[in-house]
Amino acid sequence: MINIPEILVANGTGAFLVLFLLLYRIRIAQTNQFDEKAYNFMLIVTFIATINETLSFIIDARPGFIFHILQYISNTISSASSGIIGYCWCLFVEYHIHRNFERIKKKSRILAIPLIIATILIIINLLGTGIIFDISKENVYTRGPMNFILYIFVFVYYIESIYTVH
Repeated sequence: MINIPEILVANGTGAFLVLFLLLYRIRIAQTNQFDEKAYNFMLIVTFIATINETLSFIIDARPGFIFHILQYISNTISSASSGIIGYCWCLFVEYHIHRNFERIKKKSRILAIPLIIATILIIINLLGTGIIFDISKENVYTRGPMNFILYIFVFVYYIESIYTVH
């Protein structure tokens, strides 16, 4: 059984901290460099993802067509968020370490491959295939058989960012 108060506390705390970081970064003088834009974008996506995941848990198994649509929308956003954050993190680290736009341009194309594949899988999922996740007629979320691929892509981004540093 899902414990909604625990989800609210965890995601509420996460959303508050991310919003605090974002507002603090906006408040201080910024140089508007690529790494700052990438970092701010990651904070925005993370904030949206935490709010969205909370919504997803709250509406899980609620009857009605509107909740069914909201479940698909919120879980699609959740499925896409981690890949977007991973991709941006790699670009952030790349710029922060090397500060070379030619190198970033070259790597961004290669790093985009997992994100493009994930996006295609998520779009295919929206056609009712259930490969990433499924929402039953009772509006209950279940992971699909290819959901693990999204986690693999995040792990690839994590390893790439470590490799960039060393």
